[in-house]
Amino acid sequence: MEKTNTESAFPEVDLDAEFNPSKLNNFPVDPVSSEVDTSKELQKVADARAEAKEDGKREAMQTVKSAFVISGIIVAAIVAAGSMIVKNLKQT
Repeated sequence: MEKTNTESAFPEVDLDAEFNPSKLNNFPVDPVSSEVDTSKELQKVADARAEAKEDGKREAMQTVKSAFVISGIIVAAIVAAGSMIVKNLKQT
């Protein structure tokens, strides 16, 4: 079977688009690559949200720890002041 002049081995090319790529608005997209890229972006967003949630929990625990430490120092100061007052009252 011989090919005629109208049939060619390669599809015709739009030379204007090839030589002026800035004029191209519609780029062919590989659906598999696009899906992989989209899934990676979604995974990054999910990881960022999970990390932010974990950071929030960590920050809350740090706040609770600080509150306990400060409360303990205040209680210790009150007990020390109370024992000094009682000691001074016993001496007089």
